[in-house]
Amino acid sequence: MMRRAVFTLILAGLIGVAGLALAVDYTTYSGFATDETPVLPKEEIHPSLWFKADEIKAVVEKRNLDAYAAKLWDWIWEDIKAFKEDPLPEIPTDPTSKDVSRYYGTISRAAKYLAFAWITVGDTAARDRTIQILLRAYDGPIYELAPTVSSSVVDEIYRATWLQNYCTAYDWVANALTPEQNKAIRARLIREARLIYEKIEVWAPRPHNHLSKQAWALGTCALTLSSEPEAAEWLRKALYEANRNTRYFFSADGIYREGSHYLLYSWVNFLPFLYHYKNVSGVNNFPIYRPAFEWMLYVRNGRGWLPNIEDAYIKPTPLHMVAKEFMDVSTPLHPTAKLGNLFQWAFFHSDTGLWQSPPFLLGDAAAYRINANSYSGASVDDTWNLDEYLTYDPTIEPVAPTASGTIFLDRGGQTVFRNNWTYKDRSHRYLLFHGVAEADNHFHYDHLSFIIHACDQMMASDCGYSTGSYYDQIRKNWFMTAPAHNVITVDGNEPKDPAENVTPVSRYNLDTEVFDFQEKEAVYKGGAKLKRAIGFPGQDYFVVVDSVAAPKVSTYELYLHGGRGRMSGEGNFRLWTYRDDNYGRAAKMAAWILPSNLTLANEEGEVTYIKGDSVPYRYVKATLKAQEALFMQILVPLLPEEPVPAFTDLSGQGLLGAELVKGKATDTFLLQAPGRSGRAGRLAAQATFAWAREENGLVAWMVREATEASFDGALLFRSDLPVTMAADLRFPDRYVFTVAADQPACVLGVAVPKDRKVTRVLFADKALSFNVAGDTVEIAVPGPGRLVIEFGR
Repeated sequence: MMRRAVFTLILAGLIGVAGLALAVDYTTYSGFATDETPVLPKEEIHPSLWFKADEIKAVVEKRNLDAYAAKLWDWIWEDIKAFKEDPLPEIPTDPTSKDVSRYYGTISRAAKYLAFAWITVGDTAARDRTIQILLRAYDGPIYELAPTVSSSVVDEIYRATWLQNYCTAYDWVANALTPEQNKAIRARLIREARLIYEKIEVWAPRPHNHLSKQAWALGTCALTLSSEPEAAEWLRKALYEANRNTRYFFSADGIYREGSHYLLYSWVNFLPFLYHYKNVSGVNNFPIYRPAFEWMLYVRNGRGWLPNIEDAYIKPTPLHMVAKEFMDVSTPLHPTAKLGNLFQWAFFHSDTGLWQSPPFLLGDAAAYRINANSYSGASVDDTWNLDEYLTYDPTIEPVAPTASGTIFLDRGGQTVFRNNWTYKDRSHRYLLFHGVAEADNHFHYDHLSFIIHACDQMMASDCGYSTGSYYDQIRKNWFMTAPAHNVITVDGNEPKDPAENVTPVSRYNLDTEVFDFQEKEAVYKGGAKLKRAIGFPGQDYFVVVDSVAAPKVSTYELYLHGGRGRMSGEGNFRLWTYRDDNYGRAAKMAAWILPSNLTLANEEGEVTYIKGDSVPYRYVKATLKAQEALFMQILVPLLPEEPVPAFTDLSGQGLLGAELVKGKATDTFLLQAPGRSGRAGRLAAQATFAWAREENGLVAWMVREATEASFDGALLFRSDLPVTMAADLRFPDRYVFTVAADQPACVLGVAVPKDRKVTRVLFADKALSFNVAGDTVEIAVPGPGRLVIEFGR
């Protein structure tokens, strides 16, 4: 749903945001769009939206192909049985009652389910009731009420789904109608289509989900009634308005800026339309929407849940509904499997238990039913299990990704650090680093925030959407605000975009076996600037390092939320302890926050992962007053029985440093301002950030913007230009370096063991010339990529 703020439309629009009127540019974001030329079939044929007449037998027989198809079939028939046996609800007479919305949702759903019973098994009673419903579709107060009134019971987002339900029902019973019935039913659908066509930009001037859901429904109606003289114009309008949404709310790499909740809420309408357009007219727009589907695969956590960032709850990943459309598409995540195989895997390794409840009723009348197993946010209106059945292909083999789980979506601004693609696995580690350009609907003040899922539990969290409703006052007073996210504020101001529709800068992408890394940048009102970088040492835990500077002495407040765990600890240490619950298994997260002179305060705020389950939990606020500041957070997921690692603060004048001993590994960190040379324990560097790992000797290191580094007094490397890279020293016959993205050409002098001889240097698997001078090898590195130094004796 949308914020029902008062605004005046000027050019693209003026909206109310935080009490200010801001001109919004809906045309310059990086999203995607389809061809707007309407394509209709040569003749109107029924059925055709979901399948043709010669495909009905296969649709029915699908239920025998696997257990999940059989389960869906059974769920569908539970709904059909109820809609056949229960009396249809009476047409509401009180236009102010919420039963108005429930009524239209229920009877439109009933029409679709009952029509399915007719088209698949020839159930004449179901057919007759479908026709009865279609002949009274839109009777009642619907046209007396204004969708634009706040909390309208005939809101345009609801009626979009009602129209698609009715269109499908008509498509399935059209051939059984008398001429009089056909004329009467078409007249009702035409009236609604004409109204949406006329009012779509009045009801939803801004291109958020209120506009796009109507557009996709109007498109379905045009395809259903394709012989109508207005159908082509309806379809043209539908494509144009849908593109306004996909250009602005989707990034080029698929991120939906209204959040994953509203992505699935929109899915209720765009997925049917995509199938309808392909089936009726042969226009395949699935490839254009592909980034949105891939994004869902990329950002799913270890339970297969989409994040609760922005106005969102966590959601499963229903990519099985599009898997068959991508069985001819290769993916970088697997050497041989197709993208559709991975989509199939994504759903069947997505925990849907939170949303599988027994059917229950709304209101006093038994006929007002919701789709009990739906997680779309439209369960009063959608036909989720039926749409699943229609789109699911049981013959597709689920195949897990095998490539690196670390994903950089720099066009849109999200990064996922992930050590593997396992499901409900204790070893799994996941962090989502969020830096998406702000949109004008359902946004939160969460720039450069992060969330963690590890040890099969939700850990560092986004506090979520609201306690239960979009209209809860606490949504604006808490959930939207910066303190509800893992961010840093400056004098109470949240991080912001560099400019409208411009993604915060991302740089220095590293994806290696020993250390993953990325830095993002944001600005503040008043001129302050934040550089936040996140590292993934050994793909086991996380380090967050911040450099922030303001034009004057300012108050910096760093917020760290551990989610739904009991928080303990003192000084600069906190420990969150999680019990077995609906969101995962028992676990812990240890956190250290530097510098030590921070003022740490324990606070409390609501945390919501799914609708209706909002509980206050404690979080920490760290405060520092300065003009320039450095912060370091070390965040370690742990099993219940694992000891808390040994931590030593190695900070000194002008730098932050730390040593962490976890198992056999001893990690040393160093953070300082640009242009400085400093030491933390045995690690010394002229670098803005450095890390080193010991396991019976030095086995790996990483530097950001470094010209020199040494460990225990021994040189590691020198560079003629600042370089960001990771080094893997675990192999006796080679050193492997990964030079980060954005790195210009530079000349490295790398120290090599005295007992080894450099035999070859490879860059991107091609030989490079090199020069050995004493204990160093000099190499001209052409830019970012993989550098290997091979040794002999």
